[in-house]
Amino acid sequence: MAEDLNVDWREWTDSEYLAGWEVVKSGDQTLTIKNVTKKLVHNPRQNKKVEVVVLEFTQGKSIVLNKINRKSLTLALKSPIMAKWIGGVITVTTEHGTWFGEEGDAIRIKSTAPTGTKPPLVTPIKLPVLAKGDEKWDGAVKWLVDNKATPFDELCAKLEKQYEVTPALKRQLEEKHGGK
Repeated sequence: MAEDLNVDWREWTDSEYLAGWEVVKSGDQTLTIKNVTKKLVHNPRQNKKVEVVVLEFTQGKSIVLNKINRKSLTLALKSPIMAKWIGGVITVTTEHGTWFGEEGDAIRIKSTAPTGTKPPLVTPIKLPVLAKGDEKWDGAVKWLVDNKATPFDELCAKLEKQYEVTPALKRQLEEKHGGK
């Protein structure tokens, strides 16, 4: 039995990411954000893998966030904090134009939330406590010592994104760092 060839060729391609042509075909989509992640994807223009921010939804395909969509999403959900985006409801539409030398339809997030939706309720994320003497402490100290050339405040800011660091432990870590 022959395949039906009366379809757009792109329907035969398999992508985990929503494409502009799919939104044009189905119309604007109202979606609920399930997760925000970073992924390595191949960028054909740079011919290398690059890290991108990806929005995953409660249904359907994910989208890669570009600069324009990050700004629109921040406006729609009234926060640049990604944890606050989870549970948020947005509308995905398209913008027709010439992108990287080719005419097509780009995914766009509307900068206003859909009518009747409320901002997501967010439970603050509790970070694990960095405690002196445990395995994570030893790893953090080794990392600080190995990176003495990097200012302590810069390194500590990275640690504080992963762990709760008390002021007393911060002073001890700074001593272990021994740098500037």
